[in-house]
Amino acid sequence: MVAPNAAYTLWQPAAEGRIFVPVLKSLQMDGLLGLVVARLVLGGAGLLLIGRLVFSSYAYLSWRAPVLLVASLLAYLASGYLALTSGLNTTVEIIEVVYAIGLFGVLFEHNLADRQRLTDCRRRVNVLPLGAAALAGTTFPIDRERVARELGFDSVARNSLDAVSDRDFAIEFCAFGALFMVHLSRLCEELILWMNPRLGFISLPDRFCTGSSIMPQKKNPDVPELARGKCGRVVGHLMGLLTLMKSQPLAYNKDNQEDKEPLFDTVDTLKDTLAIFAELVPGITPHPDAMRRAASEGHATATDLADYLVKKGLPFRDAHEAVARAVRFAESPDEAASGFEAIKGRGVRAVVDGQEVHVGGPRLLEMLQPKLPDSIARFTRQAEEKGQSVVYLVQDGRVAAGFALADVIRPESREAVERLHRMGVAVAMLTGDSQAVAKAVAEELAIDQYFAEVLPEHKDQKVLDLQKQGKRVAMVGDGVNDAPALTRADVGIAIGSGTDVAVESAGIILVRSNPLDVVKIISLSRASYRKMIQNLAWATGYNVVALPLAAGVLAPLGILLSPALGAVFMSLSTVIVAINAQLLRREKIGA
Repeated sequence: MVAPNAAYTLWQPAAEGRIFVPVLKSLQMDGLLGLVVARLVLGGAGLLLIGRLVFSSYAYLSWRAPVLLVASLLAYLASGYLALTSGLNTTVEIIEVVYAIGLFGVLFEHNLADRQRLTDCRRRVNVLPLGAAALAGTTFPIDRERVARELGFDSVARNSLDAVSDRDFAIEFCAFGALFMVHLSRLCEELILWMNPRLGFISLPDRFCTGSSIMPQKKNPDVPELARGKCGRVVGHLMGLLTLMKSQPLAYNKDNQEDKEPLFDTVDTLKDTLAIFAELVPGITPHPDAMRRAASEGHATATDLADYLVKKGLPFRDAHEAVARAVRFAESPDEAASGFEAIKGRGVRAVVDGQEVHVGGPRLLEMLQPKLPDSIARFTRQAEEKGQSVVYLVQDGRVAAGFALADVIRPESREAVERLHRMGVAVAMLTGDSQAVAKAVAEELAIDQYFAEVLPEHKDQKVLDLQKQGKRVAMVGDGVNDAPALTRADVGIAIGSGTDVAVESAGIILVRSNPLDVVKIISLSRASYRKMIQNLAWATGYNVVALPLAAGVLAPLGILLSPALGAVFMSLSTVIVAINAQLLRREKIGA
């Protein structure tokens, strides 16, 4: 195989936008090199390719062998557009990170809909045509209803002409089969892509794959590819039946003899495909490490960053533009960074243009211990007086810049603290910000206690310290770093829009990112507990009075509770408890 290297860049218009594709030049030059000149006009832009050019042909992103560029160009110019190779999927891109269960959930939805379609198809086609005869029915005294019951039909045909000439039963089943195979074909495409060495998300058992007759390194996913091909076959059967019936007059015609082959072949294809996939799917081996590597590529969290900015109060159009600029900056070859590392609780590190760069807050400076220039120290003091956090840029051990950041205090946060105080609940704040920033925020919101410059791994210790003081602690958090504290607290409350680790660690999940919901939780809990005490008091008082009366304790005094009256009082007690519980709806939660 010829070892290629990047030589030219080819501009190609496509439906998805402009795509830059590397055209590879052969290192093998022989005496017949000459000049192969091809001038291609693409969307008004001219491209001149000189030399004997080859490019790497990909089959589903799997490296195969170099082929002459000109041969490929001529093959596709005839169809009016340019494509480098039929196997090159230009839309393969890491867009967003999702759970695998979400992808397979789509397949479940497809299969559920297919099952419903098949059940519905049977309901319509399970009709007995007996008695229709050639066209106009029969004069023989047959009992069609009895035959239908004996043979398991749901009903009998109501029109003999329709029963003879209709082929909707075959068309409808083939329509189900075609849609089912389309869904299965899409699964096959995913499997073929996921098992490709360029991704390596899964492996298929060897018994469902074969090697290449020429290239020994190839592992062809035979079963998914064959099943994908069978999809076209079944769709073709549906088209054939529709075409067969489109011009027929009513009653039976000899054309209808052609309905057997597409119908029976569709049945056989579906049965065989389902049988082999029942063995293939359990044999799929996932590779989570490869999935994690792919999730870290291609700016897959760009949408999450835009959503975060929106939650911080930035309009979405501005957030979208800001993140897009950041992505373009990150992809610029002049701004390439390497060796990126997240330093837990302190900041990040990377190498840019040969220089070691750190970005982080005061905790980062504690770790690196660089000398803080007087100008930046003065800037830090001014920012902290305003309640702003300072993030530092450190280049090769030197503090190069400082950035003041300020979280806008939401009006509902102030209201939530005020309501909690009115309810007798003390409020504490855990933050990694500096003492000055934490103090300014705490004073503005009238927070009772604050803990500043807390590292992520120390948050649960602060919760434990509060518990040792005899306090019951409810912890509210949304990040990975909050998970241990959420678990440690007496009540863990996670913001629904936070990380999955935090959500799974909490006992209560807030659907909205609104601190006032914490007030509502406490109000609802107190109201529910109040109702429980009321119902318990009523039930206890009732039994203390009613049971002795029913037992005849006061019978010598002529006071006796009859069983019938006791049953009435018991039922009345149940009704009163139920009504009292329903009154919980009228409670003003969070008021």
